[in-house]
Amino acid sequence: MFEKVTENTYAHTKGETIGNVGVIASETGNFLIDTSMFPKVARKIRIEIERIKKGKVAGAILTHYHADHTWGAMVFKDKPLHAHEFVHKNMKRSLAESWSQDAIESYLAANPERKEMLEGLEIILPNSVFKTREYRLSEDETIMLIRVGGHTDGSTLIFYEEENVLFAGDDLFAGIYPWGGDQTASPYAWINALDAILELKPKYIVPGHGPVQDNLKEVEHLKSYLKNVVATAETLAMENTTKEKVIEEMDKIGFHSPKSEEFKQATLHRFYEVISEKLSTQKE
Repeated sequence: MFEKVTENTYAHTKGETIGNVGVIASETGNFLIDTSMFPKVARKIRIEIERIKKGKVAGAILTHYHADHTWGAMVFKDKPLHAHEFVHKNMKRSLAESWSQDAIESYLAANPERKEMLEGLEIILPNSVFKTREYRLSEDETIMLIRVGGHTDGSTLIFYEEENVLFAGDDLFAGIYPWGGDQTASPYAWINALDAILELKPKYIVPGHGPVQDNLKEVEHLKSYLKNVVATAETLAMENTTKEKVIEEMDKIGFHSPKSEEFKQATLHRFYEVISEKLSTQKE
């Protein structure tokens, strides 16, 4: 199931998990990075983790709160589940809104092929929450968690210093247009998050979606795109251009193809909201 990245890091990027998952096999045990969307897949993941190195599952770490990275956490509820407080907050909010029982039943009605994969779903909140920008796991000082925001306000980079491997979560979509339609997404924070990755200079990057990267080209490409989007929107908005026209011009900026046009438009609309709010605040 897992691709070996370095001597002690592994990744699954083939799509079965929806959001990518990773493993750091440290001296204190094996840490899972994100838990996949499906409990059925997460059970397979746990079996595989227990076959790596010493086999001890030390815990899981969440890069952000989205379902495709967190719904498999129920399989690891007997272990520490590490995440930033914003991840915990957003998961708790989602339980009352988009993850309510009625919402999940509606989702399964629209996606019946996933019913078996989600059977017995129990959404588990993080039980080991940190509040600082940087946090080191007490179990293993070589694993650094850095809350940078961007894709969501709780988006967190997981950096394994010992082997120079970064798990970027959804702050990096490799080879595909990024989802930025989350209500807490910010293009400004996202650019800063990419700067943080570039500053770390990892040898390998496991993105939230897409294949493992052995260079920084995708990070630089995404940063350039986001900066172009922001600059275009700011310039047009300051000229009192209509929202529709601003988004139309943002849409013309070249980048990877999106999963769907709706996917891209939701992202551009969210970016427009954040940019407009920032400009309005500056005028006050």
